[in-house]
Amino acid sequence: KLILTPGLRYESYYLIHNDRDKNDGAGENGKNANNYTSYEKDEYILLPGLGFTYEANNANQIYGGAHMGMAPPAVGDAGYRQISNLKSQKSFNFELGLINSNFEDKYGLTFETAAFRTVERNRPVKSSLRTTGTGSTLKNIGTTFTDGVEFLVNWDQSKYSKTSRNWFATLTYSFMYPKLKTHQKGERSSDDAGSPIIVDDIYENDIPFVPRHKGLVTIGYGIPNKWNISTTARYRGSYYTDIDNTKGIGQSGRWGQVDDHWIINARGNYTLSKFNNSTLYLSLTNVFDKVYIASVSAEGLKVGNGRSVMTGIEYSF
Repeated sequence: KLILTPGLRYESYYLIHNDRDKNDGAGENGKNANNYTSYEKDEYILLPGLGFTYEANNANQIYGGAHMGMAPPAVGDAGYRQISNLKSQKSFNFELGLINSNFEDKYGLTFETAAFRTVERNRPVKSSLRTTGTGSTLKNIGTTFTDGVEFLVNWDQSKYSKTSRNWFATLTYSFMYPKLKTHQKGERSSDDAGSPIIVDDIYENDIPFVPRHKGLVTIGYGIPNKWNISTTARYRGSYYTDIDNTKGIGQSGRWGQVDDHWIINARGNYTLSKFNNSTLYLSLTNVFDKVYIASVSAEGLKVGNGRSVMTGIEYSF
């Protein structure tokens, strides 16, 4: 009925940045050019974790755990001569969930829900995206809290129906409350895309690039293990791209708030029984060719993929 899974992970990393700028070390007379300097960083850490699964009965399973994680900085993210200034990200993750299949045999329904909290130390975020040039190096922001819930419902008519053709559906939804828990002056500049102006306090602002709402709805029809067609609607909520939570899109499209959007996809599958039950598929993504912002960076706005059509065969060896 009860399974406990303790774990202990050891991680270490070593970064070295060789600066090979031809002018590095050159004086006024140009001597000593082509020399390079080295910037080094290393860290060692033990990461504990404990997970559990409890089978309340044949239809209910409770699971959860507490785990610690670490993500080292990448050389490319550290920026020019900044590798020693960027700390690794530590996270403490807590989760509690329930899987329920009481209604699977009679109604074809299964449910899963989970609540979680993630506490992060030294989370890397983009420093001001409004500085001149690329201006997109990372910096550590201190402590962040992300609380959330996830919900999943699956419905399969074939679980209880005696007909050959049946409907099926999936609904997923997640809500996150991502908050910066550090007192720090902001970097907002309301009228200039160049050098930022230091104002305000970012405490309790949303974590950049984390939408509060995400969801998916799929509805399909077909014969199990023969063919099916389905359509999927994906939703991504709005989010901020800077620690100031600036609303709207700034000059040059390098910072601001990204709006929410829906994307409609479709797919058809056909089982090739004579070819080892391989699957012939046809998929359409962004069926209505919706124009939306996929991300914002120092290089500007990045638009999501337009309507795409793909077909192929998934062969089982």
